[in-house]
Amino acid sequence: MSIYNHMQNPSANKATCGKCKKPFTWSIHGDHYPGNKMTEYIECPYCGEQNGSMRTSGSIYSSKVGN
Repeated sequence: MSIYNHMQNPSANKATCGKCKKPFTWSIHGDHYPGNKMTEYIECPYCGEQNGSMRTSGSIYSSKVGN
């Protein structure tokens, strides 16, 4: 998926950073298969703060919202 398509992904989850309070979106991409799941962290694209985590076989990508 291109960076443009990722940033325009309507199925992305919306969040607000607990540290800098800026809004961002995050989504899971990659292969989804049973077993062998790793902890992936939801990081703010502005300040890098961890805003939770998920156990998944994919990767979590976050994007800035707006300009």
